[in-house]
Amino acid sequence: MSADSKSGKIHLTESYVRAIISTLALIDEMLNEMKVLIADKGISSLFTEVKNNLSANARKRLLAKISEMEGKISTIKATLSLPTASMKNTRLILSRNGKIWELLCDLQTKKLKSYGATPEGLADFLDPVIEELISATENIPQILQEKTKK
Repeated sequence: MSADSKSGKIHLTESYVRAIISTLALIDEMLNEMKVLIADKGISSLFTEVKNNLSANARKRLLAKISEMEGKISTIKATLSLPTASMKNTRLILSRNGKIWELLCDLQTKKLKSYGATPEGLADFLDPVIEELISATENIPQILQEKTKK
Protein backbone atom coordinates (compact mmCIF):
# COMPACT_ATOMS: atom_id res chain seq x y z
CA MET A 1 0.00 0.00 0.00
CA SER A 2 1.46 3.32 -1.04
CA ALA A 3 0.30 6.76 -2.03
CA ASP A 4 1.20 8.38 -5.31
CA SER A 5 2.43 11.81 -4.20
CA LYS A 6 1.46 13.47 -7.50
CA SER A 7 -2.11 12.19 -7.79
CA GLY A 8 -2.81 11.54 -4.12
CA LYS A 9 -4.10 8.11 -5.16
CA ILE A 10 -3.63 5.33 -2.64
CA HIS A 11 -2.37 2.09 -4.16
CA LEU A 12 -3.60 -1.06 -2.42
CA THR A 13 -2.37 -4.61 -2.65
CA GLU A 14 -4.96 -7.20 -3.68
CA SER A 15 -5.15 -8.53 -0.11
CA TYR A 16 -5.98 -5.03 1.20
CA VAL A 17 -8.63 -4.62 -1.49
CA ARG A 18 -10.24 -7.96 -0.57
CA ALA A 19 -10.15 -7.21 3.17
CA ILE A 20 -11.65 -3.74 2.80
CA ILE A 21 -14.29 -4.82 0.28
CA SER A 22 -15.42 -7.84 2.29
CA THR A 23 -15.83 -5.76 5.45
CA LEU A 24 -17.54 -2.81 3.79
CA ALA A 25 -19.81 -5.13 1.77
CA LEU A 26 -21.01 -6.76 4.99
CA ILE A 27 -21.61 -3.36 6.55
CA ASP A 28 -23.49 -2.25 3.42
CA GLU A 29 -25.67 -5.37 3.59
CA MET A 30 -26.40 -4.78 7.27
CA LEU A 31 -27.28 -1.14 6.62
CA ASN A 32 -29.71 -2.26 3.92
CA GLU A 33 -31.28 -4.73 6.35
CA MET A 34 -31.58 -1.94 8.92
CA LYS A 35 -33.36 0.25 6.34
CA VAL A 36 -35.90 -2.52 5.75
CA LEU A 37 -36.41 -2.93 9.49
CA ILE A 38 -36.82 0.82 9.99
CA ALA A 39 -39.23 1.37 7.11
CA ASP A 40 -41.32 -1.77 7.48
CA LYS A 41 -44.46 -2.09 9.55
CA GLY A 42 -43.11 -5.37 10.89
CA ILE A 43 -41.72 -8.62 9.60
CA SER A 44 -43.26 -12.02 10.12
CA SER A 45 -41.79 -15.37 9.27
CA LEU A 46 -42.58 -18.82 10.58
CA PHE A 47 -40.34 -18.47 13.64
CA THR A 48 -39.83 -14.74 14.08
CA GLU A 49 -42.05 -11.74 14.37
CA VAL A 50 -40.38 -8.34 14.38
CA LYS A 51 -42.61 -5.52 15.49
CA ASN A 52 -41.73 -1.99 14.51
CA ASN A 53 -41.83 0.10 17.67
CA LEU A 54 -39.95 3.11 16.27
CA SER A 55 -41.51 6.53 16.35
CA ALA A 56 -41.74 8.48 13.11
CA ASN A 57 -39.03 10.82 14.37
CA ALA A 58 -36.70 7.95 15.29
CA ARG A 59 -37.23 6.35 11.84
CA LYS A 60 -36.40 9.65 10.17
CA ARG A 61 -33.26 10.17 12.27
CA LEU A 62 -32.08 6.58 11.82
CA LEU A 63 -32.53 6.73 8.04
CA ALA A 64 -30.59 10.01 7.98
CA LYS A 65 -27.76 8.45 10.03
CA ILE A 66 -27.66 5.41 7.74
CA SER A 67 -27.57 7.69 4.70
CA GLU A 68 -24.65 9.55 6.26
CA MET A 69 -22.84 6.26 6.86
CA GLU A 70 -23.50 5.12 3.30
CA GLY A 71 -22.07 8.40 2.05
CA LYS A 72 -18.84 7.84 3.98
CA ILE A 73 -18.60 4.25 2.73
CA SER A 74 -19.21 5.49 -0.81
CA THR A 75 -16.36 7.98 -0.36
CA ILE A 76 -14.04 5.19 0.76
CA LYS A 77 -15.09 3.10 -2.26
CA ALA A 78 -14.52 5.94 -4.70
CA THR A 79 -11.26 7.15 -3.16
CA LEU A 80 -9.76 3.67 -3.10
CA SER A 81 -11.22 2.80 -6.53
CA LEU A 82 -12.85 -0.33 -5.12
CA PRO A 83 -14.75 -2.36 -7.73
CA THR A 84 -18.44 -3.20 -7.63
CA ALA A 85 -19.28 -6.88 -7.70
CA SER A 86 -21.96 -7.89 -10.15
CA MET A 87 -23.73 -11.20 -9.83
CA LYS A 88 -26.91 -12.80 -10.97
CA ASN A 89 -29.61 -13.57 -8.43
CA THR A 90 -29.47 -17.25 -9.44
CA ARG A 91 -25.97 -17.45 -7.97
CA LEU A 92 -27.19 -16.06 -4.65
CA ILE A 93 -30.22 -18.35 -4.65
CA LEU A 94 -28.01 -21.39 -5.33
CA SER A 95 -25.71 -20.38 -2.49
CA ARG A 96 -28.57 -19.98 -0.02
CA ASN A 97 -30.16 -23.20 -1.27
CA GLY A 98 -26.91 -25.10 -0.70
CA LYS A 99 -26.78 -23.84 2.88
CA ILE A 100 -30.43 -24.80 3.41
CA TRP A 101 -29.67 -28.31 2.10
CA GLU A 102 -26.75 -28.61 4.54
CA LEU A 103 -28.85 -27.41 7.49
CA LEU A 104 -31.64 -29.84 6.60
CA CYS A 105 -29.22 -32.77 6.41
CA ASP A 106 -28.00 -31.84 9.90
CA LEU A 107 -31.60 -31.83 11.15
CA GLN A 108 -32.15 -35.52 10.39
CA THR A 109 -32.59 -37.42 13.65
CA LYS A 110 -29.51 -39.57 13.06
CA LYS A 111 -27.48 -36.34 13.20
CA LEU A 112 -29.32 -35.07 16.28
CA LYS A 113 -28.15 -37.94 18.50
CA SER A 114 -25.43 -35.71 19.95
CA TYR A 115 -28.26 -33.94 21.81
CA GLY A 116 -29.21 -37.16 23.57
CA ALA A 117 -31.49 -40.10 22.92
CA THR A 118 -33.97 -39.48 20.12
CA PRO A 119 -37.42 -38.90 21.63
CA GLU A 120 -39.93 -41.60 20.78
CA GLY A 121 -41.80 -40.86 17.57
CA LEU A 122 -39.55 -37.98 16.50
CA ALA A 123 -37.74 -39.92 13.76
CA ASP A 124 -41.03 -41.23 12.34
CA PHE A 125 -42.45 -37.72 12.20
CA LEU A 126 -39.45 -35.52 11.42
CA ASP A 127 -37.28 -37.55 9.04
CA PRO A 128 -39.88 -37.96 6.24
CA VAL A 129 -40.64 -34.23 6.28
CA ILE A 130 -36.92 -33.38 6.28
CA GLU A 131 -36.44 -35.76 3.32
CA GLU A 132 -39.20 -33.93 1.43
CA LEU A 133 -37.53 -30.59 2.18
CA ILE A 134 -34.15 -31.93 1.06
CA SER A 135 -35.76 -33.16 -2.14
CA ALA A 136 -37.28 -29.71 -2.69
CA THR A 137 -33.85 -28.09 -2.34
CA GLU A 138 -32.47 -30.56 -4.87
CA ASN A 139 -35.09 -29.40 -7.39
CA ILE A 140 -34.31 -25.70 -7.05
CA PRO A 141 -31.20 -25.71 -9.33
CA GLN A 142 -33.27 -27.30 -12.13
CA ILE A 143 -36.00 -24.69 -11.71
CA LEU A 144 -33.42 -21.90 -11.84
CA GLN A 145 -32.09 -23.17 -15.16
CA GLU A 146 -35.56 -22.98 -16.74
CA LYS A 147 -35.75 -19.20 -16.51
CA THR A 148 -32.09 -18.23 -16.55
CA LYS A 149 -31.46 -15.08 -18.57
CA LYS A 150 -28.04 -14.28 -19.97
